[in-house]
Amino acid sequence: MVILANIVDTILNLNGVLTFGTVLFYIANEGLSITENLAQIGVKIPAAITDRLHVIEEDNEKITKNKEQAAG
Repeated sequence: MVILANIVDTILNLNGVLTFGTVLFYIANEGLSITENLAQIGVKIPAAITDRLHVIEEDNEKITKNKEQAAG
């Protein structure tokens, strides 16, 4: 995906903005995944981080429900 973002970035002459955004997305995604996995194995995670993760999970559940209702 980063390579594709770089190609599109070059074609549209965006000076690396799309590539940078794509890399940041993957870094954030992996960071969240690592944090969730650490919590599952019992490592104590600060409350501020777990609260943010719960908000993100709730938002994802709402989006999924809305898509299911629209499709069904």
